[in-house]
Amino acid sequence: MITVPWGCTDTVHMTVQRAFMSNPFAPWAEVVPNMPPMTVDDLHAIPDDGWAYELIHGVLVRMPMSGLRATSIGSRLLARLQIYVEDNGLGVVTGE
Repeated sequence: MITVPWGCTDTVHMTVQRAFMSNPFAPWAEVVPNMPPMTVDDLHAIPDDGWAYELIHGVLVRMPMSGLRATSIGSRLLARLQIYVEDNGLGVVTGE
């Protein structure tokens, strides 16, 4: 239950509801329900369906793909990081 002050004297009570149980080891993602423990080979065999998947301790979790704003920010950060790394002879920057 979340209590949110409303005005000076009223209080609104809201209930937090989630589509899936939250998971403590990957709070940025949701656990894919009804999936057995998986290996990296299993992960690579999943067809592209618009989700980004990760394995956390053998548990399959998913996140929606990044939107335009996040992709734009990531691209700008990658470009600037690449220039800095190359100018200072620090190695190679990749997009993976």
